[in-house]
Amino acid sequence: MLDVLLYSRRHHCYNILKVNKDLPCLVVVVRIFSEAVRNWTSKHQHRSISEVDLPRQTGETEMDDKVITESKGPYGLITEEHVKEALKEDRGPGAQMISWKIKDFTKKGDNFVSFVTSVSVVFREKGKTQSVSYIAKLNPCHNIKDFESFAERAYNKEALFYRDLLPELNTVLMSIGQPSLNFPKCFHFNLEKGKEFFLLEDLRRKGYKMTGMGFSGIDVAHTNLILREMARLHSASWLLQQRRPNEEVKDKYSFLKEEIFDPSYSGGQHINRIMKKGISITTDILEHVGGYEKILKWMEKNAVAIDLLQKMVQSSPPFDVVCHGDAHANNALFRYNDLGEPEEVMLLDLQINRFASLATDINYLLFLNLEGEVRKTNLNSFLETYFTSFDDIATKSGRKTPFTFQELKREFHSKHKFALAVFMSACQLFVSQDHEMPDPADFFGVPTPDTTAEAKVKYLESFEKNDQLRKKFLAVFDEMNMEGVFDD
Repeated sequence: MLDVLLYSRRHHCYNILKVNKDLPCLVVVVRIFSEAVRNWTSKHQHRSISEVDLPRQTGETEMDDKVITESKGPYGLITEEHVKEALKEDRGPGAQMISWKIKDFTKKGDNFVSFVTSVSVVFREKGKTQSVSYIAKLNPCHNIKDFESFAERAYNKEALFYRDLLPELNTVLMSIGQPSLNFPKCFHFNLEKGKEFFLLEDLRRKGYKMTGMGFSGIDVAHTNLILREMARLHSASWLLQQRRPNEEVKDKYSFLKEEIFDPSYSGGQHINRIMKKGISITTDILEHVGGYEKILKWMEKNAVAIDLLQKMVQSSPPFDVVCHGDAHANNALFRYNDLGEPEEVMLLDLQINRFASLATDINYLLFLNLEGEVRKTNLNSFLETYFTSFDDIATKSGRKTPFTFQELKREFHSKHKFALAVFMSACQLFVSQDHEMPDPADFFGVPTPDTTAEAKVKYLESFEKNDQLRKKFLAVFDEMNMEGVFDD
């Protein structure tokens, strides 16, 4: 007998087979192949964490991911049954799962409220073995009681948006010949308290990616794409309300009225404590820079973030729409042409959705994601881009946009304090490069005098050593000061 070492390129494994040295060569080859197939099938068909990587489907992109074999913390929230449910929703009941594995792909600074990873699945359908992957958006399992209260509300809001509201908005758009809103498909979610997660479409396989621009801010092209898609979301919800005059959208989809910063529940109280820490850091930065006495005096009297936010999200007809709520550039993925120019956008992360003035989303996007010079130079053009996109939907529906361009500009300026409150509250996230971002567990932990003092020292150091970051930060206060935000 001879020991034959067989290597399978397809399955990246070795098999040691014993063969009779007197057998004809062809018979040996056939037996080797048959035995290899039996060994591989026996080894993999019942495994949950597989070492298999099938050839990618047409159009898929190479992804440099790290395979995870542990089941601690957030990873333990995903079970085989959950993955099977997602596969069934995605590919139908005929898809039979062979194996699955968790693959990490994100880096520090990409995500904050959730822990994001991916699930790679091998399945068989109609006699063919195929692969697919899903994005897993998981409760980060910080084990902070008040954070869990916040997470419960946030995950519930996003799940109900996907399940109940998004199909209605898409139906409205398709009824006037418009494409569906650009959000990833949601294939499965779990809302068990402390174990919340989503399994979503993996947009990387369609060529979508993050901007990679980091703290420097996004450019005009990326901003315009987000503005157009936000306007489609806003106008679709406005049109839905027009078609149901006897039923308030915010009442039918009551999760839209549940604010994450509402002090009536423990999660909101916790978020308020984090906001106060952020404002304290903002105050120290402005005092350190000098020349901002007027703004500091105003902040001393008025900068209670939760009060500012509550005022800014009150009803403001005719501008009330379904808002994204968290229009940060990291909550968008882009697809690029061969020249590297962004052509399409997908919006993500709807955990802070609300029913409020559309100007809250526009302010959030423009003040929290752009350098001051880009914003000031292109502001009128940005608002025109938004207005044109909203007006296009209204016109195609046979209705008139409920506001003029000049009215939109006034509403935008009237909601500057919304962006100001968010910016001050989470300033730690806006004065840090990706590698300096605070650990989410620390950021969402209960602030203490010591942790706040440590944070102030850290972010003042970041602020001083990065001139680009410094300019971006101060531009927010300089522009709002010029527009009279701090005059009252």
